[in-house]
Amino acid sequence: MAAALRFVAADFVAVLRFDGRDPRRIASAANLGFALRLIGLRWPARRIHRIAAAGWAGVPDILGDIEIRPKARSSLFHLRPAAKHRAAFRENRIAWLRAMVGERLECLECLLEERSVPHRQYDRWLGEKPPIYDDARKLLSACQLVASR
Repeated sequence: MAAALRFVAADFVAVLRFDGRDPRRIASAANLGFALRLIGLRWPARRIHRIAAAGWAGVPDILGDIEIRPKARSSLFHLRPAAKHRAAFRENRIAWLRAMVGERLECLECLLEERSVPHRQYDRWLGEKPPIYDDARKLLSACQLVASR
């Protein structure tokens, strides 16, 4: 019950703070649906998960506009190709983020059907979170911090 109340509070903050198309707000809505399912409100949870799935379906449309800052590289060997082929690195990162969004859609479908989620989420965030605060990190956090069992 305590977790469900925290998800409700987080969704309230997300509604006040983020635009409707912001992936963090969509993730918060998905987590609200998860919280409602935890306390036994299946019908509202399914409704909210459908809304969140529709929101996630629109996320690939905004991927071209996100800011992806260059990362520090560990050596000159890695720095030169990153600087020389910046557009290719950006496209690779966007393709990776698009795959993450696809995984979230699969996870929401599983939650709608009350099946187990096939992808790692939170523990993956712990290992993959980028050290740079840009739009890519915001999207990745929204993707990997969707609650599930």
